[in-house]
Amino acid sequence: MPLLTMKEAAAELRVSKRWFQYWLAEHPVDAAGVPFYIPMGSRKKFEPQDLDRIRAYMRDLEAARLGPGAKGKARLVGLMSQIGGVTYEDRLQRRQEEQRTKDAERAMRPKTRRVRLPRAKKHVPPSS
Repeated sequence: MPLLTMKEAAAELRVSKRWFQYWLAEHPVDAAGVPFYIPMGSRKKFEPQDLDRIRAYMRDLEAARLGPGAKGKARLVGLMSQIGGVTYEDRLQRRQEEQRTKDAERAMRPKTRRVRLPRAKKHVPPSS
């Protein structure tokens, strides 16, 4: 069973190598905590089963994003808890706090009025 390089795995998934590197940095493990790759020194190698798990994980993320009602939200919460060990509620609370600080900063700024400047008069040549 041959191992695939990063470039070959990206080609197999039909994405760019750079996109695949960024995606792996954000999603290094699946829902069970198993890495999507085999580390070999400073390089990452992939088995065909790893690519199948990556495709399945992407499908689950998309289904959770698009899914109807509570079932989709529950799945999204479960998947998001795997990303960085942060729950959905924590992320929602952090977003609300950031919005409050932005609103407070906006309220502290001095208000500026927009002034409408007079238009320049068109030059009309004198008639003779």
